[in-house]
Amino acid sequence: MFFGVVLKTIALTVCCLFLAIPAQAKVYKWVDENGKTHFTDRADKIPKKKRDKSEIIKGVKPLTNSHSKPPSARQVIKEHCVEKWETNYKMIQFCIKNQEKAYNEIQQNQNHWDTKISKSCTKKWETNYRMILFCLKRQEKAKRELGMR
Repeated sequence: MFFGVVLKTIALTVCCLFLAIPAQAKVYKWVDENGKTHFTDRADKIPKKKRDKSEIIKGVKPLTNSHSKPPSARQVIKEHCVEKWETNYKMIQFCIKNQEKAYNEIQQNQNHWDTKISKSCTKKWETNYRMILFCLKRQEKAKRELGMR
């Protein structure tokens, strides 16, 4: 009985110590074509052309808002298309339309996809929903043809 209380006290103390350690985050700084300086905590938010010229600012504590929501699929799709097509607005518009169509098809059939295949395709293609959908369909087809259904 005594040892149980001691172990619980030690476990609680250790948990409290870990919670007290301040979090450190990487903050990236980069400058766009117009000379404007940008800061982000996500390297994937830096345009590909600027990533090698970005710098990491060390020792910055992240400013977190417990009420902040993750970006919507629409925001992710728009960022993907803008990064890919930059100032070709017609292609950005076309890209968004096709990405949303693919995203909706993935969502409608999410119970149909094999979990391992889904994770693999999503990991490989990240936010390119057209390629994720293509990957899912091709992998599922190959799995069926191999009789592994």
